[in-house]
Amino acid sequence: MSDVRLGDKVWMSAHESNPELFEVVGFGADDAPRGLKGIPFVNRYDHDGDYSWNGNNYIDADTCRIAPRE
Repeated sequence: MSDVRLGDKVWMSAHESNPELFEVVGFGADDAPRGLKGIPFVNRYDHDGDYSWNGNNYIDADTCRIAPRE
């Protein structure tokens, strides 16, 4: 996950759904849910424009598929 950068687009899926492309919009801060400090998160589930609050927005696997960068 160290290769993931702000603005990258990554493929993520929930449960058994088809993967969808989301943009990396931040990295977990000290108060990140489930101890996800420093872990990248995407623009999937928001709350008034805040994506950091939902643990399901965080990339929680050691590997992820990054879409080709422009």
